[in-house]
Amino acid sequence: MSRREIMIDPVLIERLRACRAATPVAVAADLFKFNKIASIDAEMAIVRARRALDLLLRSIATNAGIVTGTKPMDQVLAEVRRAGAIPAVIERHVRLVKEFGNIAAHGVDTDDAVDSHVVLSDAEVALCAESTTLVVNWFLGAVVPALPDSVRYVVRSGVQVTERMVDQACALDALVYRDELRGVPEVCRSWLRWNPEIYTMLIDPGVDQVVGYLNAMPLEDEAYRAIERGTGLDVAIPTEWIRKYELPDFYRLYFCSIVVHPSYQATTAFKALYDAFIDHLISLAEREIFFTEILADGVTRAGMRACEYVGMRRVRETDHDSVIFKVTLLPPALRITSTRAKSLSTYYASKYEEFRTLLP
Repeated sequence: MSRREIMIDPVLIERLRACRAATPVAVAADLFKFNKIASIDAEMAIVRARRALDLLLRSIATNAGIVTGTKPMDQVLAEVRRAGAIPAVIERHVRLVKEFGNIAAHGVDTDDAVDSHVVLSDAEVALCAESTTLVVNWFLGAVVPALPDSVRYVVRSGVQVTERMVDQACALDALVYRDELRGVPEVCRSWLRWNPEIYTMLIDPGVDQVVGYLNAMPLEDEAYRAIERGTGLDVAIPTEWIRKYELPDFYRLYFCSIVVHPSYQATTAFKALYDAFIDHLISLAEREIFFTEILADGVTRAGMRACEYVGMRRVRETDHDSVIFKVTLLPPALRITSTRAKSLSTYYASKYEEFRTLLP
């Protein structure tokens, strides 16, 4: 079989996309990418298949009442099997894709130089495609009918955010950021305790997991200017640099992090997260808390695209290989992409005329 012929049935992918729950749609995005890259990059295609089955497995576990948290795939699979929530044959197919996915992502853990540099081929891609197809077919018939189909995502912000959610957000960082840019759980929890309103969490109820999050900090002026100069990392910002929303005032906001799980990046997850953030800005404005400007540090291509999507402009490159972006809210310069954003922009435009002589 040539690699060109190796693919997941597009009809199967469309059946996943037709589901109203968030998890099958995210799985469809992974499998679509599998088909796109199977002919050019065997190992990355297998990683996509493994990621898809990891999501399916967590959905199966959640549906069976098992809390997955940040447990590794091996542990979740064992718990699902003990609970009788997955047939033995389907479990074996999941394990096959998982093992080849681990090799594709990390190589073989061995002292043997030959084995440690193993290269996966068309044969392994074909095996993973076949096993993934069997698992997905079973999932669509046995699990999807029992999934909640009315809510794609759940948003949690402010005092609704828990430390468990923060830990899951830090786990997301590991999927998209290089080591020195990842959130430190202990530090992030201290930020949450200091000002819980900095976090907006996007949860897929089908897997009971944070699949996207936004950390937007109101900073003291000196700290804000230091970030704007692009001379330091933000992963260990002291809590005293973060302002609390205690009084009506003008604030400067820093997007410390915007992350969407790679499997959800081709879904409506980013829009849901962005809309939730706009709603938060509107609710703060109703408390007479306004933002004069917003900064962001684009450290990934996806992050830079997100900044450009909302209308932020490039300010400068940093000493840690990223780009600082900025946009003003008084006057409003956010790109209008939804009715929510239009409402916010209109409200801020009226306040700008009212407050322009008072602005710092």
